[in-house]
Amino acid sequence: MEEKGGDVKLSFGGIKKNWTLIVLILILFIGFYFRVYHVDYPVVGYHNWKETHYLTEARNFAEDGFFENGIFTPYRDYSEKSDNFSGTHTDSFPSTSIIVGFLFSIFGSSLFLARLTNILLTLGSIVLVYSIFSLLFKRKNFALITAVIFAINPLSIFFGRQVQLINAALFFCLLGVYFYIKWHKNGTAKNAFWFSFFLLLGILTKYSFILFAIPILFTYPYRRIKEKKYFKQHATMAVLVILSFSWIKYISSISHSIAQQASFLDIGPAFTSAFWQTMIAYMKDNYTVLGVFLFLLGIFFWFFVVKVNKKSLGYKFMNAYFFGAVVWFFLMSGKLAGHNYHQYPLIPLFVFFTAFFVYSISNIVAKMVGVRKAKWFFVLIILVILLIPSMQSKDRMFDTQFIGLDIAGDYVREHSSPDEKMIHSGHQDYGFIWHADREAVYDGVPSTEDIIEAEEELNVRWIFLYQWGLNVMNEPQWEYISQHYSLKQMAVTQSGGTATPFYFLLEKGGSFDLEALTATPPKTRTYEYSAGTRELLYFEI
Repeated sequence: MEEKGGDVKLSFGGIKKNWTLIVLILILFIGFYFRVYHVDYPVVGYHNWKETHYLTEARNFAEDGFFENGIFTPYRDYSEKSDNFSGTHTDSFPSTSIIVGFLFSIFGSSLFLARLTNILLTLGSIVLVYSIFSLLFKRKNFALITAVIFAINPLSIFFGRQVQLINAALFFCLLGVYFYIKWHKNGTAKNAFWFSFFLLLGILTKYSFILFAIPILFTYPYRRIKEKKYFKQHATMAVLVILSFSWIKYISSISHSIAQQASFLDIGPAFTSAFWQTMIAYMKDNYTVLGVFLFLLGIFFWFFVVKVNKKSLGYKFMNAYFFGAVVWFFLMSGKLAGHNYHQYPLIPLFVFFTAFFVYSISNIVAKMVGVRKAKWFFVLIILVILLIPSMQSKDRMFDTQFIGLDIAGDYVREHSSPDEKMIHSGHQDYGFIWHADREAVYDGVPSTEDIIEAEEELNVRWIFLYQWGLNVMNEPQWEYISQHYSLKQMAVTQSGGTATPFYFLLEKGGSFDLEALTATPPKTRTYEYSAGTRELLYFEI
């Protein structure tokens, strides 16, 4: 605002000059808004077992220190007989657990804090995607489209606020790519160090993110290896690589072979119809049907319609990323068949080609109607249309809930001592472990002999049977359980006036008596869904 001779004049020069920054901040606000949903919600959601894995690692780091079981050796609150019932296990570098554990040690354990950390890492990835494509193609308006598509991507919305390694891995790898592009252009030692450091840290955090090394390897300025002025830079890179392999060798000696953690060389599933049916289902959730269609059109436009400078770093980099992803997809098929979040390294690729189509077709249509600035109108229309199925997809993931895990976990925490351990029914009931804050053994209810051994040697005092775990009532070990464990809590679902058991929580001592429990007054807990709420009825002594 300017004032001259008593007149007040408005000036929008600052807005015009910084419009890309303003739009980017708006995109980050939108991204934050979608991801902050259920930020402090109980650990009962989709893939709650994975959240429990890293949440309990972080809590243990905060309580016991980062070197209690070795150098940053992760220790979770559940274990198997195969690792001698020790929560210490072979894994990739636990970046997320370390960061969240450090924050827990200062502010105390908090779901809000843990998930907020992952949200901030995801928002950082959005900024880096914008920055990378700005550097590669020198078109900030195009880079803004990639950022907004990233912000509304359903895979990134749901898992971008979940406590997992993938958010730290993506952020660090993208940071490495960003510094690599800068180093490719100016060759400074600072950029060389940071590109190699962050890229290796990202890959160590999640081995499947080695995909980001492929476009770097195919665009690397190898001539610099022979030049003396780059000797120290390459020597530093070599040291970082050696340190990375040293970590892998160290952590692989903890319990299992590293092959179990980095098993992305199983291409067998890729040649089965079941694999592709699974991939279609995952892609619908991860990118939506419309999103996949726009992505494929973007690939078509990239190779056959729009003229791109084939000598540019951007063209070579994205080609290597694309063809590398095709090979990676087959090599990773064993992992990809298991869970949809394994496609996380593909998000920037999806974002790029989708944005490329949106940007290109909007330019073409604007030229046809003869109004240059009309392209932004078409960009906005396409993005709004893409937003609708994206919201439906993220709602499906948020609405996949395994309610009651927090109720049972809270009960155990309040009615047990820290040294007491638990047996649980496995699958998607791991959120129970986080809320109980007690160690659990076995993934599912073992044999009678194993139960007795676990009681005598591990101080197992609790058994949690969630939905699928109720089938144990038809198994041989139920005779022992029903005669030596008493029912402390039960949740039920009601339909047509009939109550059906939802889960049982049992404690060592006494015997199973359903009538004694149902004689107590019922309680309820309410859970939130995108279309409303649901109440779970439960009883406890």
